Amino acid sequence: MNKKTEAGPQESEPQTEADKPSRFDSMAKVVTLVIAVFGVAQYVYDRVDARASGKKSRSISYIEQYANADMLEARHALAEFWAGQGDLVGIFRNTSVSERAYEALLDASVFRAGRDADIQRALLQVDSFYTQVGFCRSSGLCEAGLLDDYFCETARKYAFVYGPFFDRISDKTGDSGVGRELSAYAVECATVDPAS
Repeated sequence: MNKKTEAGPQESEPQTEADKPSRFDSMAKVVTLVIAVFGVAQYVYDRVDARASGKKSRSISYIEQYANADMLEARHALAEFWAGQGDLVGIFRNTSVSERAYEALLDASVFRAGRDADIQRALLQVDSFYTQVGFCRSSGLCEAGLLDDYFCETARKYAFVYGPFFDRISDKTGDSGVGRELSAYAVECATVDPAS
């Protein structure tokens, strides 16, 4: 006769000291968890730092570019142009001139004689440069504060002084974008809250 042995529920054996999680194992798990959390935090910090470092590097590259040969040549051409406009510069130095009066003086003394033709290349070089700076700033690829500290005041002066020159180039070429990015950057950087 076959005797079937039925296995009933197995009784659990009492845990021995070796089977219990040791205090060391528990501490090791806690330490591992803490290290993992700090590792993730360090990774995030490193990524943010790398991004900020990249922004700073791009901003510095524009500052360096402002002193490269092409920009120096353009800035020199503009300085020479104004050196040849002694009477006009004297008026600006001694009198506060409105935008409308400034444009009228340029029309009468510079534009009518076509004396601005020699600086159009330099003006386009400056416009191209500030288009790049403005894009880098507005896209968030550059550190706005660093760019503004270095370029804002000059951009504001250029936007006022060369605005009529850019308008004249736009009228001649039909390119309505000439000088617009420089003007936009000059407005944007001037309206930033210093506390931010």
